[in-house]
Amino acid sequence: IAKSLCWRQCGKTGDHTHIFWDCPVILAYWKNIKLEMEKIVKREVPSNVRFFLLGVISVDVFNADQRYILRVLLLIAKKNITANWKSVKSPTVTE
Repeated sequence: IAKSLCWRQCGKTGDHTHIFWDCPVILAYWKNIKLEMEKIVKREVPSNVRFFLLGVISVDVFNADQRYILRVLLLIAKKNITANWKSVKSPTVTE
């Protein structure tokens, strides 16, 4: 079975994990999203796939209001990736 390469032209296999998380093009997007989230909740957010893609948000670290806004922001960030699905460029935070 032939593996499809990432259409963002990074040269790696373009599976779902790669397309949403570990493609070098998309990693820059997630770094920017992380910075914006930290400004909003005034607290450091984790830099891991469990947080960003699965929405696992610590009850011990974030209060209910912070968890709610983080879930909304994560949903928007992931939707932005799907809205720009076949683009070679990464989505932007302002989108």
